[in-house]
Amino acid sequence: MRLIRRGACLLCGAQSSRPYTPVSLIQRQLHISEPQHHGEKKRVRDLNVLFFGTDDFSLTALKYLHNDFKSSARNRSVGGLEVVCSKSIATRGGKKREVISPVRQFAVDSEPGITIHEWDEVKNSTPDGFDVGVVASFGHMIPTAIINSFTHAAINLHPSVLPRWRGSSPIAHTVLSGDHTTGVSIITVSPDRFDVGRILSQSSSYPVNDRETTVTLTNTLSHVAAQMLMTVLGDLSKFMSESVRQTSTGVTVASKMTRDMAVVDWDKHTVVNIDRKYRALSHAMSLESVWGGVQIKLEGMAEPEHVTKLQSIVQTEPVGTGHCVFDSRSGVLCIKCQDGWVGFNHLTLKFKKRLTAKQFYNGFLSGGRPSKFGWNYDDRC
Repeated sequence: MRLIRRGACLLCGAQSSRPYTPVSLIQRQLHISEPQHHGEKKRVRDLNVLFFGTDDFSLTALKYLHNDFKSSARNRSVGGLEVVCSKSIATRGGKKREVISPVRQFAVDSEPGITIHEWDEVKNSTPDGFDVGVVASFGHMIPTAIINSFTHAAINLHPSVLPRWRGSSPIAHTVLSGDHTTGVSIITVSPDRFDVGRILSQSSSYPVNDRETTVTLTNTLSHVAAQMLMTVLGDLSKFMSESVRQTSTGVTVASKMTRDMAVVDWDKHTVVNIDRKYRALSHAMSLESVWGGVQIKLEGMAEPEHVTKLQSIVQTEPVGTGHCVFDSRSGVLCIKCQDGWVGFNHLTLKFKKRLTAKQFYNGFLSGGRPSKFGWNYDDRC
């Protein structure tokens, strides 16, 4: 199967379903070079780009590409732009439904519009007439036939300093592990393994502050990656020729985020551990524990440094892990962990509606019910 783009006759304007061949490709086939001004370094320009992406990280790169495509500047890098999208499925209440990804929505809404190709069709085809494939947070292995179909290369934007955090969730693992610095790597796409390609460009000097979340860090690194991408596309031949292999040391794997990672063990986890879990995972899932034998979600985590100063905590010490106390002044439910206290503003019992900490206290704790959280207490499991 070939990707077909409709075009119009230059003389009469009639529509045609013949395979579209970009001008840049015709020039290469006929050995026609672009005019070169005196003293100007020859570069690859007006690249026809096929973009593979889904989420907010990839969306920023697509916006940069689209802005360059719309530009009338003589030195623009993008001469054509189309996207490949996969179906996004969300599960809620036991029911699966298709959701529109940020990349798909932007392609639909953009002016001029961007042609969308479905991954289920593209993965078994050979794209025709594209110079470069750009992959960003796509989540699917790109077959060899597709990689080899591009005139120049298929490249991937990865938000970590490879080989650290190869895999699907590098930003969340950066936060979860408490890394102090991170960066972006632009690499060639490999057909058999994720994130092992040659490095075309890499930055590693971006600090990760101690209040960073997956969401905020994604936003920062998405712009870093997009800017690096435009630099690479501006002189692609040079970056390809100077690419280097990844080192074999320092390899870590950023596995997909799972609900098991969100479970809090009050006996083992410290304040820092729980805080990192919340900042790394809360955009996608709630932290979990059990109370009175019932699964409970912990939401709206209070700043740890504020919790330790609450008078209710000072008066309650010493107590065992999992013990909880409601601070009426701040409206925070505080829970004892391995080395201190953490607080939450909202809680959701399984099959129940979301409650404020005060509602939870009034409805359950003040009536003499168990005041401890955890997985290993007889009165709770």
